[in-house]
Amino acid sequence: MNRTVTAVLLAAALVSVASAAQDDDDSRDRAERVLAAQLVPAAELTGGMPADLFPGKAGSDPLKFGSVEVFAHRKAEVWLRGAAPRARYQVYFCRFPSAATRCAQQGVVETDASGNTQDLLDFILDGNTTAGVFLLTRTGLGVTTEYVSGFTLSPAPPPANAAAIRLQGTVQSVDSSRSAFRMASFPIEIVVGSATRFKHTDGLGDLRTGLSLTVEGYAMADGRVFATDVDADTRGPKN
Repeated sequence: MNRTVTAVLLAAALVSVASAAQDDDDSRDRAERVLAAQLVPAAELTGGMPADLFPGKAGSDPLKFGSVEVFAHRKAEVWLRGAAPRARYQVYFCRFPSAATRCAQQGVVETDASGNTQDLLDFILDGNTTAGVFLLTRTGLGVTTEYVSGFTLSPAPPPANAAAIRLQGTVQSVDSSRSAFRMASFPIEIVVGSATRFKHTDGLGDLRTGLSLTVEGYAMADGRVFATDVDADTRGPKN
């Protein structure tokens, strides 16, 4: 059974932080974990990244896996796998209700040549209980929000009468903010998710205008197509 994936924003994470003396024993910190959240690419958020909630625009860095954990002794551990190589990410915790104006930097993490890192940071918080969201930003040509604490759901399977679709053609345009692309000669938006299987290409960010594709998927209720398989013909033209 094919699975589709929808990325959604972690609306609130309640973090209860005990006021206790610092303890250098990391294993004890891990035993008192108070929050564990997945990190998802900001560009994949359903409906796009709300401009009034987060600073900066959504970036386009890749990510195979990411997570953040908070421990009772005011530590936060950040894991990234398959992010941008040799990149510096600023880690923020943004408190509700006005997250965009209440973001406190928790530290900086740096990835290795494979885009991986695992860092334990001091968790900075006034008080003991809060709610909010983690952001990882990167500075290049302006500030971009690359990753957001959230989660990915497997939506209900397609209706029994959903039409299976197979398309062949070339890429016309890519819209990473909508996790979608279009093919020449087909007036249909094609949506991808983390359940989409890519062959001979590294994912949506690797698609280029003119690249030849074979796409298999099904028609969604809103008229778009969800791609379950995207196979790139690397011999096709690329601009």
